[in-house]
Amino acid sequence: MKKKMIWLSAAFLILLMTGSVNASYIGTVDENKDKTNNVSDYLIEQGYTLGETGLEGLTKIDAPGTGSGGFTITNNGTSGTWSAPAGVDFITVKGGTQYAVYEVGGLTSGVWTTEMLLNNGGNVPDLSHISFWKSPGYTPPGGGGGSSAVPEPTTMALLFGGLGILGYNKFRNRFARKKD
Repeated sequence: MKKKMIWLSAAFLILLMTGSVNASYIGTVDENKDKTNNVSDYLIEQGYTLGETGLEGLTKIDAPGTGSGGFTITNNGTSGTWSAPAGVDFITVKGGTQYAVYEVGGLTSGVWTTEMLLNNGGNVPDLSHISFWKSPGYTPPGGGGGSSAVPEPTTMALLFGGLGILGYNKFRNRFARKKD
């Protein structure tokens, strides 16, 4: 029984550590070019306050591919994954004549899709490229820091649940020793 509880605790902690957080979809832009000034203007229209240095393009990766400095994307046409080193605040996903803007706020990996984009024929286009952007010190709409980590309720529930299981195991072990 003791081994079973240890394995259950280990499995629970592994689930806790593998929880994922996704980027926040901001919106779709009906422009053919995702240039710095276009993306900056769109973010400001959506209520973002960019940092002192404005918006800086880090790299653009054509599908599928690897960019310089550890930026990578996988691609199966209309969806895939991305990974980047720390310091990325926004990504744009380009397909057809539109691009989607996401706030990633310091995440180093995630998933992307072109499902919210339409080409001239009204169909979901394949990926053209993904661009990575940073704006140190940006502020999202409604205030607050842009790149601050805030625990999600499920993360906190998993954390306290795991601690509870560990405490319960400790209590049972002490109680079992007193019995013998």
